[in-house]
Amino acid sequence: MTDLPAFTGRVYVRDGSEQYTVHAYQYATTSEAPGSMAPSAIVFVADDDDIMLAIRYARENNLGVAVRSGGHQYLGASSTNGNNIQIDLSGREAADPSAYPYRQWSVDGDEGTVTLGAGLDVDDLCAISVKYGFFFPHGECCAVHVGGHTQTGGLSVITRTFGAMIDHLLRFDIILADGTKRTVRRESTDPTDRDLWFAVLGGSPGNFGVVTSITVKYLNDADHPKARGFKMAWFFRQSTLQQLVQIINEINDDPTTDPDFALTVIALGEEYDPALPSVLPDTFDNQMMRNYPNLVGKDRFHWVVPSIVVFGVWTNSKGPGQDDSHVDAVFERFRQMPGMLSMDLLNRLFPNDSLMDGTQTMVLSKIMQSLTFENPREFNMPCKKLLWFGKNTHTMSQKNEFGVTFAEWVANKMRDVESLKGLFEYYGMKAAIQVGMVGGPGLANAPIRTALGQRDCNYWFAFDIFYDPGVAGTLEKTIEFTNALASDVIGNKLNLWEDNKERRVILGPMLVSDEKPILDELWPLYYDGPDVYNELLRIKGELDPHHVFTANLFCVGATSCQRLVAAPTS
Repeated sequence: MTDLPAFTGRVYVRDGSEQYTVHAYQYATTSEAPGSMAPSAIVFVADDDDIMLAIRYARENNLGVAVRSGGHQYLGASSTNGNNIQIDLSGREAADPSAYPYRQWSVDGDEGTVTLGAGLDVDDLCAISVKYGFFFPHGECCAVHVGGHTQTGGLSVITRTFGAMIDHLLRFDIILADGTKRTVRRESTDPTDRDLWFAVLGGSPGNFGVVTSITVKYLNDADHPKARGFKMAWFFRQSTLQQLVQIINEINDDPTTDPDFALTVIALGEEYDPALPSVLPDTFDNQMMRNYPNLVGKDRFHWVVPSIVVFGVWTNSKGPGQDDSHVDAVFERFRQMPGMLSMDLLNRLFPNDSLMDGTQTMVLSKIMQSLTFENPREFNMPCKKLLWFGKNTHTMSQKNEFGVTFAEWVANKMRDVESLKGLFEYYGMKAAIQVGMVGGPGLANAPIRTALGQRDCNYWFAFDIFYDPGVAGTLEKTIEFTNALASDVIGNKLNLWEDNKERRVILGPMLVSDEKPILDELWPLYYDGPDVYNELLRIKGELDPHHVFTANLFCVGATSCQRLVAAPTS
């Protein structure tokens, strides 16, 4: 590699030092192949000039640039290896993070918009929204940042009625492979703007340029005064999880269900509180959380027993005149579930967690803040993550090919890991699942066409296994467990797809069995058809002909990049 240019921001070169290692670390580092997330240099860019300098350097030296706004990408595709470089827009290394250009934000009350820098995270979005009394769709993971979140759609607990975040975008700023900066506007008729709007919003993050800021048309809390949030907890029991999932599936299967309802079940094995003794070895993820919270964030709370949480919302999308007489009966089905923990007690013990039982109205900005998962990781261990969107409008609550309901099947799988037997058979492994409602009229009726796929779906299912690499055999058992689980799902034995078409989501890419992280091979699982992917290939070829933003094989058109196909696949 030739000498790096004189960047203003801090640079860490791959020299084997601790400083390089901790700055290269991101969500997927310990979960993917060693060395797959090891850029030759990491540039914590100070401004647009640094970004343009990195692009010019990469173009002149036939290198790829990986773009990281927060680093939450499940396969680590916001990083790279070999001679390629990574640029970081998080502001974590800025001398004054509050003045960092990609963490800036502004509210325009006359236009009804908020402009957000790519380095802001979901916690920032919630704080801004609550302060000004507005909301818009965005995710619930606190450590997800605006740059990547926008480019994967910005799905949300309120997506069923209000769509994805990108459906509320008016414009975004992006620096392209030729080094120019462009403001892309929703109403533009310029062919390049139309291509960028389509490709950047749902195509594949960081593949078409460096998004530096977005401008969102917000919705006002005051226009939806009857909204209600729900977030209640139970200790994990197989029967409780089964019944809670079944309630959600019955609600989702009912064609008369009010689309303002969105409900999800989360089940988690016990976390290891670092303040308590543990017989398990300390993991690198835990060390990062403990020693470098400025780089990776910090845990806000700990649960020391396996737990179940149901969270959701009734959005009052039609405003003050909307009838809400039916709302309490839906939430009451969950409140009647035996074993529900005391909301008052838990809110005193965990004041940041803000449980809600659905009996009181609350503004939507505060509901979304209360539903945020306030830890950067579910568990501070490597993981194998599985995530699908489902399209089944009427039979998820019925028995499947195994002679059981989906709710019973998923509760059995959770029990296999989080039980007394599982404690011995799967020692050093922890499970985390999410099952719930998504889609609906808000997601299906996009105001303008983008590459974002799976808008026809109405269900989502995630099953993650975290494992301690210090416990012998956990990686092998994790692979065996998740491959067997994926086989049941992909074979459609669980009725997840009424048309038998598997659907994965670009916000949470995954690999099973012998799959390799090559988007040119896996694209049918993420996009709605060959016309979409062929259009992405065309746009990529026209706007980035030298593959400046092709830093790994999980990129659009990466198999035509000679620099990558000549290198070994991680």
